Amino acid sequence: SKELLEKHLQAPIDFIAFPYGYFNREAVEASTQQGYAYLFAGGSISDEWKQRVFPRIGIFNMAGYAFNMLSISHGFQRFGF
Repeated sequence: SKELLEKHLQAPIDFIAFPYGYFNREAVEASTQQGYAYLFAGGSISDEWKQRVFPRIGIFNMAGYAFNMLSISHGFQRFGF
């Protein structure tokens, strides 16, 4: 899929988001071997994966601005932001 997307978009594709946020060791290794530099998954990421897989942060239309800002802030705290 990476090659196909890069061919049609004529741009490098460095990111992959695992479907439904689910991943395992094989998916991480295959994605890395294919050249994806940034791997994203939904929900909490266990300590084993925190150096390789980034959490996706959900934004909800009906939750309101303050709730979404708190969610983003909480999600990025581990990166020192």
